[in-house]
Amino acid sequence: MALNNYQHSLARANRITSSRVRTIIDGNYKAWNTLAKKMREAKPAPIGSQKATGVAPLDWGHKHEDQACDSFWLRHPEYEMFDEHWRYWHDPRAKVLYELCGTSPDRTLYQNAELVSGVEAKCPYDPEIFRRYWSEARLPPEYRPQVTWHQIVSNSKDWWFVAFDPRAPEDVRYFEVKCERDPAYEAMVMDKINRFIGGYLTDENFKPTLHNSNTYLELFR
Repeated sequence: MALNNYQHSLARANRITSSRVRTIIDGNYKAWNTLAKKMREAKPAPIGSQKATGVAPLDWGHKHEDQACDSFWLRHPEYEMFDEHWRYWHDPRAKVLYELCGTSPDRTLYQNAELVSGVEAKCPYDPEIFRRYWSEARLPPEYRPQVTWHQIVSNSKDWWFVAFDPRAPEDVRYFEVKCERDPAYEAMVMDKINRFIGGYLTDENFKPTLHNSNTYLELFR
């Protein structure tokens, strides 16, 4: 779904997105309360606003994202690639998840008119971070929640993580890794998502011991 900046921020405002899901996976009950408050109070960006944030690392990433995705496209003619901006939960019959969950893929990938994968592109402002990605040759752990959420929301077969730095020598300025789905990790993610949604919908504060008659000692240890 291709959207302008206002439509994109409107779709994201009150939903669990790929950039918010890490708070639910890794955060404690205080972080959950902060996120719930942010979602309830979120407002879309003003109509006509631009993507630039004034934050140098974010603006650098936005500026070079297209180059990262184009580098992927040149290497993978087996896909049709689209810049859709937004994906709702894959099954609209799951009304609560459809209303509260979504994701903003950098690119979506199709084969035979079916969405099968997508791209999460990162262009680090700090060259040392890019060199770390390149040398470790794996999905950076800090982006596992984000990539997994893309997979869950879109119900794709897999996802690609790519990184790009135009300052690096041409033969080492691009990195990619294919990320397969992990059912055990996804089950953990959805357990926490469902618990978060349960509290969010009842407008309660999350607590370290009990919430909606379920023990949270394990969840928040």
